[in-house]
Amino acid sequence: WLDAGTGFLDYEWHHLTNPATILGTNDSLEITTPGTYWVDASTFHCNLSDTIVISDYMLTPVDIGGNQGICPGTSATFDAYNANYIYYKWSNGEEGANVSSITTSTSGNYDVITTDNNGCISTSNEASVTILPTPAPNQIKHH
Repeated sequence: WLDAGTGFLDYEWHHLTNPATILGTNDSLEITTPGTYWVDASTFHCNLSDTIVISDYMLTPVDIGGNQGICPGTSATFDAYNANYIYYKWSNGEEGANVSSITTSTSGNYDVITTDNNGCISTSNEASVTILPTPAPNQIKHH
C-alpha cells in the first residue's frame, strides 16, 4: 500500500506508464506491480505532489540440502550461504548475520529463514536428520 496521509480534500494517484490515467482518488493506493507512482494531493489553495519508485526484487530460493542420516556420535551440517543474505534464523534457535550454516547431532527437522540485502525474507526447504541405528558388530570367524 502507498499512503499519502490524511488531511487533503482531493487525491489523484498515477503511474508513469500511463500518466493521464487516475489510479485512485483516496489517501492510499494498493499496488501490485513495480514502477514509478506519484500522488497529487490538494486542499483549498495548497497542492502537493510526491513520487515513489517501487522495485520488484527477485527472491533467491534458499536450499539447505536434503535429508541426512548420521551415525551416533557424528553430526550433520546444513548450509544456506548466499552472498546476498544478511541474516539467518534457523529453526533450532541459532541466528545471526554470520550463521549461514549449522551443525547438529540431534535428530529432527531443520529449516532457515533468511533476510537478503533488499530486506526480502525467504524460508528454505525443510530437511531432516535421522540418527541411524548402530550396526551390530561383525564377529570374526577363525577357520
